[in-house]
Amino acid sequence: MYKFLLLLYVTLSCGAESVKIITYNVLYGFNHGKNIQEGQAWLKAQQADFIALQEMKGFDANKFAQLAKTWGHEHSYFYKRPHGMPLAFSSRFPISEVEELHKGVKRGFLKLKCRGIDFIVLHMTSQRLSARRQELNYISPTISELLKKKGKVIVLGDFNSLSPRDMKHLSELDDLLEEMRNTPRKKPNLNDNNFDIGIMTAFEDLGLVELCHQQLQGQKDLQGSFPSTLLEKIPNKEIQEKYLRRIDFILSDAISAKNLSQAAIPKEGDLEKISDHYPIIIELNN
Repeated sequence: MYKFLLLLYVTLSCGAESVKIITYNVLYGFNHGKNIQEGQAWLKAQQADFIALQEMKGFDANKFAQLAKTWGHEHSYFYKRPHGMPLAFSSRFPISEVEELHKGVKRGFLKLKCRGIDFIVLHMTSQRLSARRQELNYISPTISELLKKKGKVIVLGDFNSLSPRDMKHLSELDDLLEEMRNTPRKKPNLNDNNFDIGIMTAFEDLGLVELCHQQLQGQKDLQGSFPSTLLEKIPNKEIQEKYLRRIDFILSDAISAKNLSQAAIPKEGDLEKISDHYPIIIELNN
């Protein structure tokens, strides 16, 4: 009887566990390698189960594996993309079914499986909307196939794209829009001279759910994941408000989205010097 009750307790406890997931663009390897210690300490303090990092310049597979162990992750994968900066993923649990997907696109995608979840880690092109459209068209069939299997799917990273759910906030960013219209290298990111929301709309049309908006809508934290005050052009919070927008996201299948328990876009403290982006954190109940 005691053994039965113990087994029942363990089963119920495991079923009640949640998983914590972080995505973070860390600016050329934690601010060009200058703030690795702060980045490591912050990630360790989060006690996340899965961490996806973008712009891991200055690292290789071994160096990243050693770093991941300092925040308690014995399992990791480092993807040195043919074009664009490296992607990295670490986990408390074994990683399997790894694929580096990059045929015919400038910025490759990292696909892997971990604890029953299919992950796709991405960092889409920042310079041109046309390149992001090409990348979207490339990865969409893979995502659709995963969703058809009715399993758990997470797509996360730096999309360099704007959400249709942020239209009210975006309508207030007149300075940003004017800057993009008048800067030759930024103008190719616009759609008919206005902010583009088509990329994120298309991801949602595949059947994915954008998790932070689901949890945080109406809250000030939802306003943005980029830029932090690390950038020289963003010396204070007042200036930041004119440019702050969301370009980093965690998306999931619809069933997993129903199990969302927490979401955050933390700011302040060391996060203002680790990167020009802020991390995205979500928790899902199993």
